[in-house]
Amino acid sequence: MLVGEFEQLIKYISLREFEQLKQLIDAYNGGNEVKLNEWFKINGSNLKAIWLNKSNYNVNVFESHKLNQDIHVIVKGCDKIMLGDPMKCQEELIYQVEGDYALFKSENLIVNYLIAGSVAVIEPEELHSNLIEDLDTLKLVIKKKIKHE
Repeated sequence: MLVGEFEQLIKYISLREFEQLKQLIDAYNGGNEVKLNEWFKINGSNLKAIWLNKSNYNVNVFESHKLNQDIHVIVKGCDKIMLGDPMKCQEELIYQVEGDYALFKSENLIVNYLIAGSVAVIEPEELHSNLIEDLDTLKLVIKKKIKHE
């Protein structure tokens, strides 16, 4: 997992995709409303995104993807992202093709606190979960397909 600043996303997505994401965030910061908890496509790209202000945190339960890279962009507030230990994990839910995820029980291996302006790029197969504790948090989660079935 890479943790860094928003500008570092240019290493992971095209310039056009980066500019579109920047426009979405700038529009929100300019007062535009966002629709929470609804996936949408980023025009002309293989990216889809969702605005979130809460998490479905479950202690020591982590998700993993096979096909998609997860990109978490913290727009406001703080998010805690945990990585699980792939050497000490137990499958909880087998891989779901629809949704591209499986769930595992594990222990926290790494904990990162992300603040507004931060991003986390989570590679396929990385066990991860997040916890939004600050009620004033908003983030944009982007799925980027990097592997094909």
